[in-house]
Amino acid sequence: MNILNLPPTRITPEVLINTDNHILIVKGRSSPENSVAFYDQVKRGIKNYFQNEQHLEVHFMFEYFNTSSSKSIFEIIKLLKRYTTIRKSITFHWVFESYDDDMMETGEDYADLLDVDMNMIEVEEMEEYSTYQRLAS
Repeated sequence: MNILNLPPTRITPEVLINTDNHILIVKGRSSPENSVAFYDQVKRGIKNYFQNEQHLEVHFMFEYFNTSSSKSIFEIIKLLKRYTTIRKSITFHWVFESYDDDMMETGEDYADLLDVDMNMIEVEEMEEYSTYQRLAS
């Protein structure tokens, strides 16, 4: 069952929180005018998810995000990390395209700053990420 299902737009990523697969996927471009309002929906979805669930597998798959989105993404990871302190299990995946060193470094920076284990997954193209194909369907 989907707790949250936001389709992608030209300026917002696809966001999916699914209780059947125990996943959170954030995929695409993020440059909304009000990133706080957009990502507040994601925070609410995460809080609703953890009312009944113990594990979440998180897949960040960004092509691009602006500065305000960067802060909101940081806050999402920080929120998720707080759930690990109350015995929730979270697996983080940061998927980036092989030519995108900036996106790779951003994922590494988030992992270092927030002290989370982030699985760094390099792909040629985002659509080749087979886990996404399996989980999103």
